[in-house]
Amino acid sequence: AKGVLLLPEEPFEILVREAILKLHNPCLQCLTLVQKELCSMVDMCTQDNLTNSFPELATCIQTFSKEFFEHGFGSARNFITGLVDCHAGFITMGSSSMTSFIGGKEALRLAMERVRGARSSDDGTTTSSDGPATSHPLSVPTP
Repeated sequence: AKGVLLLPEEPFEILVREAILKLHNPCLQCLTLVQKELCSMVDMCTQDNLTNSFPELATCIQTFSKEFFEHGFGSARNFITGLVDCHAGFITMGSSSMTSFIGGKEALRLAMERVRGARSSDDGTTTSSDGPATSHPLSVPTP
């Protein structure tokens, strides 16, 4: 039989959130390693073939490639930071602090009731929480 670890919800969420946040630095380190490797590959390719014949072209390719990678990796850094923050924030979605969260069909039903309620106050029709409004829900009230 498997053993079951019982933890109160809040300490568990704190532990998981901290573990997720600890992933941020290794992800950024991985990104830096990829960037360095790509730059070294460009250097290797340009040194052997272009440096002797076209030294200015080799320098331009290396400079452009490094700037291109830096621009792309800046966006990747922002993406990684946002993704880690998103996952750390997602931990609270299942907690008791989010019991008032309404989603799916229930959210759609409540939104439609509010729209119908707003329209009925404009045109004088009445709505029921169990059924549709007495006027068509997409009808435009006439002045």
